[in-house]
Amino acid sequence: VGYGLEDRAMKSLPSLLRERFGIHVEGRLERKVFEVNGREEEVNIFGRGRRRRKKIYIVGEAKSRLSTRDIDSLIRQVERLKTAGVIPGEDVFLLAISYLIRPAVERYAREKGVEVIWSYEL
Repeated sequence: VGYGLEDRAMKSLPSLLRERFGIHVEGRLERKVFEVNGREEEVNIFGRGRRRRKKIYIVGEAKSRLSTRDIDSLIRQVERLKTAGVIPGEDVFLLAISYLIRPAVERYAREKGVEVIWSYEL
């Protein structure tokens, strides 16, 4: 289920990010696997873009049912990627896409700086 959601997201997100957040995706969004400290880090949605002329990295998670644990995992993953130099000091736009998001999880994500996108918005 997750890969199908990611595939849909990668096609639809560039226009949604531009319209809703003013982010212009450069190149394409993709699923990436990075090697960090001898371990593989799979990123569901990864890309680069610009917002108000400033470089930005786009990092996202796609889950059929989003949880607070998924949000925490995404944040920790981005910190590991920053520490490893995969994502330099530029800004990072975090997002989570899901079919089901409980209100408490949606609030938690936004408090942590993660934008939530429902699957039907793609």
